Amino acid sequence: MSICQNADRKRTAQLNKNCETAWWALRDLRDDTELSVYANKMIYNISSVDEAIIPKEKMFELLGRYRLPVRKFRAFDLNVCLELDDKPAIRNLRVPANMTFDRLHKLLQKAFEWRNSHMHSFGLFKEWNEDYYAVPDVELVMSEIEFEYKPDAKLISGVKLSDYVPEYNKILYLYDFGDDWHHYIEVENIIDDCEEDLPVLLSGEGDSPPEDVGGPGGFANFLEVIADPEHEDYEHLTEWAKSQWWKPFDFELVARSIKSRY
Repeated sequence: MSICQNADRKRTAQLNKNCETAWWALRDLRDDTELSVYANKMIYNISSVDEAIIPKEKMFELLGRYRLPVRKFRAFDLNVCLELDDKPAIRNLRVPANMTFDRLHKLLQKAFEWRNSHMHSFGLFKEWNEDYYAVPDVELVMSEIEFEYKPDAKLISGVKLSDYVPEYNKILYLYDFGDDWHHYIEVENIIDDCEEDLPVLLSGEGDSPPEDVGGPGGFANFLEVIADPEHEDYEHLTEWAKSQWWKPFDFELVARSIKSRY
């Protein structure tokens, strides 16, 4: 990256505005190609898919002229298991080692289709403790307010996975302190010379719950009701599920969401 003084305020303002507009466009555009067409049209008045370029791909193409490795970095393969009463929901993710825990939180929200409506924390362990409420070796929390109850905790902000992994290769992601969703994360593999576009969903199985369903027990009851059209609560819960945007796990949909919107 090169940093230099820029006296062209007009061009800088235009660039800032274009970046801001492209950021908001991520909500409505499904993949890199659509975003590329949108950005090219906005900046260069190009509206054809054939004429448009995908900036990231073009950058790597141009850097390749130097015949040097464009990028090689360390990555972690994470097995994430959301503990449920019946069948766990599992997502296998590959992430850069320098990913912050803030970013990992956002990634897990995408992977399990949560709505980021509740508080969360991370607990780091060298080994799993059989006690469900075991105090982690290191605990990362969202706010200093939590220090009143957890004086040894640290703030999540700015902390990277590589700051603790692989010394601590077992991580508990706790989401929603009411429903108490426990996601058990294990570092399964370390890749020292990764060149992929990360993060990426490698594999997955099992449905994740809708928000505010009442914890693992509430989710088990929810699945039982929606599987029985004759149940007295069937209509109510199916309509409620729609209002929560809940749907069974779709690997392609979640993988695409992580790739194009993360």
